Amino acid sequence: MRVLAAIRPVITVLPRQIQLPAGPLATNQSMAVLIANQGDKPLKLGKPKVNLRGVRARLEVQEPKRVFRVVVEFPKGFVLPDPKAGELVVTSSDPHQPAIKVPISSSPGTNSL
Repeated sequence: MRVLAAIRPVITVLPRQIQLPAGPLATNQSMAVLIANQGDKPLKLGKPKVNLRGVRARLEVQEPKRVFRVVVEFPKGFVLPDPKAGELVVTSSDPHQPAIKVPISSSPGTNSL
């Protein structure tokens, strides 16, 4: 007998990746990432960090210990130095997922400095 089971992740992240257009941004842009706790234990998140110069991120609590939103702010004229160079990282109190990582990439095209 074969049994198949789907394991629901304790932490869900939407979107799983931040996708920027190729080339410099024409205006300031903000993009949001939703982090939801599907588990039984409360979730605590640390301060979000982005490894890209000039890009800021802030954590907003939508529902304490359960639902969070991370807003990533890109300045006008921003260009990724490499199409797959960026990453948003948020530390978590979940021992199975101590760091939540969201790649930041750009569409192929004219993305050179």
